[in-house]
Amino acid sequence: MAAAVLWTAAPNFVRSSNDLESAGLFGATEESWKDVALTHPEARKWGFIASETPVYAGRAIAAVAADPDRQRWSGGVWNSGTFSEAYDFTDLDGSRPNLSRYLAKHHPDLMKPKPGVVAWKLG
Repeated sequence: MAAAVLWTAAPNFVRSSNDLESAGLFGATEESWKDVALTHPEARKWGFIASETPVYAGRAIAAVAADPDRQRWSGGVWNSGTFSEAYDFTDLDGSRPNLSRYLAKHHPDLMKPKPGVVAWKLG
């Protein structure tokens, strides 16, 4: 039996059509989200460009479930981007968002281990 945790992009940054329409994330729509992610100050601050659709997470789950060697993922905390690279799939728009990589590049202070806090190895 394999047990792994799939950590999707970030709270509020799973880019579903319902979230875009009802929550008005930065005023983005399905058609404009990428432009908003690159130009809206708050969207840029919080890494909205690294958001993903629910389909991306679903593709990650399906890929791991179909892998006869899925046990190798057991005990880890992984994001959809890690599985995308391992199993060669993309999000609906052809992108491969990976919040861990985005945060490491743009907010390295958030990824540094903190004294006295359990350090997760996020893939």
